[in-house]
Amino acid sequence: MRMDPAGAGGGFMVVRNVDFAGVFTASGGQDCILMGGCSGGFIAGSEVYLINNICRTGQDGFTFLGTPPDAVYSIGNVFTGIPGAGEALTSRISAWSLFSLPCRFRSIGDIFDQTFDFNFDHSANGFTGYLFEGDNAASCAATNCSGAVAEIKDATINLKDDSSNIIVTQANGIRVKSTATALTRLNVSGATIDINVSTATSNGTARGILVENATTQVNLKSSRIRTDVGTASSEVDLDGNTASKFLVQGSDWMADDGNLTNYDTEVKCAVITDLAAADDNFEFWMADRAVTIKSVGCRCRGTCSTMATLTLEDRGGNAMTITGTNPTCATTGNATYAAVTAANGLVAGEGIAFDVTNTPNPETDEYTICVTYTVDKQ
Repeated sequence: MRMDPAGAGGGFMVVRNVDFAGVFTASGGQDCILMGGCSGGFIAGSEVYLINNICRTGQDGFTFLGTPPDAVYSIGNVFTGIPGAGEALTSRISAWSLFSLPCRFRSIGDIFDQTFDFNFDHSANGFTGYLFEGDNAASCAATNCSGAVAEIKDATINLKDDSSNIIVTQANGIRVKSTATALTRLNVSGATIDINVSTATSNGTARGILVENATTQVNLKSSRIRTDVGTASSEVDLDGNTASKFLVQGSDWMADDGNLTNYDTEVKCAVITDLAAADDNFEFWMADRAVTIKSVGCRCRGTCSTMATLTLEDRGGNAMTITGTNPTCATTGNATYAAVTAANGLVAGEGIAFDVTNTPNPETDEYTICVTYTVDKQ
C-alpha cells in the first residue's frame, strides 16, 4: 500500500486494525505501507500513529520516504515477514526501514517474528527487527529537537531460520546505522530479542543490538537478549561507539556461540572478624551460575598493625592468579582492587575461598573482602 500524506489536514495520520499481506518476488518485495512516496514527504509537525496492525510482507514493513513525520508512534503491531524462494539478493528484510528519521519514534509492545527457510546471503544490511538509517538533522532542529530520539518498549523480536543449511551474512535485532547521525539516543526497555540462526551458517554474525553511529547514546533497561549464530555472536555491539555512551540497568544477556561483550560487572562482599594464620580454605561466597572472578579488594578496620595477606582459590583448592600476589588492604582510604587473571572461573554451585598467608596482628581486626565478577554465557 502507498499512502501520500500531502493532503492530510491537521498534520497527523492514523493506521489502525489493518491486516496487510505482501508477496516477495524476485523483482523486489513489497511494503505494508510506503509513506511519502508520491509527493516527497510529510508536512512540518506531522505525526503518524500505527496501532494494532498486522504486517505479513516479505520485505519492508512501514517505510518512510522523503521528509518524514516529526513523530511516529507504533503500538501493538505484529510483523511476520516470510520471504519466498525468489528473494532478490539486493533487497533488505526489515520490519522498520526509516530512510529519514523522525525526531521522535516510540514503539510499545510491537512483535517481530521472522522465519527464513531458504538460502539468504545478504550484504551488510542483512535482516533486522528495527533498522534506523538516514538523517533528519535539519528537520529536528527546525522543530526545536536537539536530535532524534527512539524509544522501544516491551518489544518481542524473534529472527530465526528453519535449521537447514542457511547462509546469513548478518542478523540484528535492533540496528542503528552509521548514517543515522540525528539519532542522539536509543532507549530500549523490557525487550526480548532472540536471534537463532542455524549453526550451519558459515559466515554470519548475530547481534541483539548493533549501534554503528558513535554519537548515539544507548540506554538498555530490563531487557533479555539471546543470540546464536554459526561464527560470531554478541548481545550488544557498539562498533566504534564508546562505553561511556552505553548504560545498562538490570538486563540479562546470553550467547551460545561467539564473543560476549559488555557484561555488567557485579560485586560480592563478606565481613569477617578474627582472621588468623590458621584461616585457610575459608569459603566466603558461592556462585549460583557460572562466573569469572575479575578482581579482589579488602579493607581492615581496627588497629591493623599487621594486616592479613590473602590469596584466592576455588573450593577445590585451585589457586587463582592475583596481580601482585595479594590485594593490599585499605584502612581509612579507598581500597584498590587487584586483578584476578587466571584460574578464576567458578561453575554453578562452586564456592570461592581465601587463605591467610601471614600472621595478622591483632587478630581482633575486622575485614571486608570483596570480589568482582562477570556472568559467563549460559
